[in-house]
Amino acid sequence: MSLTGLAAYFDSAGVKIRYLMRGEGEPVILLHGFIMNMASNWIDGGVFEALSDEYRVVAFDLRGHGGSGKPHDAERYGLEMINDVLRLIDDLELERVHVVGYSLGGILALKLIDLAPERLFSLVLGGAGWVRDDQQWKRLAEMLENIKPGESISSHFWPPGSPSPPREIQQIVDNNDSLALAAVSRGMVNVNVAEDALRTNRVPILGVFGEHDPHQAEGTAMKGIARNFTMQLVPGLDHDTLAGSEAFRAAIRKFIAKVVADRA
Repeated sequence: MSLTGLAAYFDSAGVKIRYLMRGEGEPVILLHGFIMNMASNWIDGGVFEALSDEYRVVAFDLRGHGGSGKPHDAERYGLEMINDVLRLIDDLELERVHVVGYSLGGILALKLIDLAPERLFSLVLGGAGWVRDDQQWKRLAEMLENIKPGESISSHFWPPGSPSPPREIQQIVDNNDSLALAAVSRGMVNVNVAEDALRTNRVPILGVFGEHDPHQAEGTAMKGIARNFTMQLVPGLDHDTLAGSEAFRAAIRKFIAKVVADRA
């Protein structure tokens, strides 16, 4: 789907944020993964269309990604990326929403139970959970900061000789701003969720992981700690293949429908 002429923009404390909205009903906000954008993660993966049959769905490009603003200052990321969600909710005059986040988007979404649980009906975390180690973000930032102007970003994620993703995925990755992505990574040190927030959580949360996704450890870490948390594994899939799968779409729809029914 081409977003030309369809997407809208709003100003989030000086950073332009691009979003797309479709459908009627309870609002569902979609947060995409690192290096991706709303088109590659949600529209191409079919989630946006599947949910918009029943709900008012809003997908947006996280700052530092896609058609949104890309500042190079790490202080403009982290908690500011979560504030973007809250500002968008306010801009659209919504009170409470369902939030679905994938990978980076899921990590950001989970922080909402710490900062603004009163704005949430439910959370769905795809390939993401409770992250307590900041070192991975620091290593990623250092790698991105060392990419020379004009150099392929994807070549650093998939060096020559290593298994590489489809060419269209490499093109999406290479269309990013490496310094903005480095700033995103450095800002993530502020996004850890406190254990107390998980233990006292009242928001229904579903964590969905591919069977072969190493990030499922983040979901396992929430078991026995996070209240109102359910974890689902999808056989045969991994971190890259879950997002566009029918199983993921079905899990989201079933979970949100149950949350709505339970509240009726």
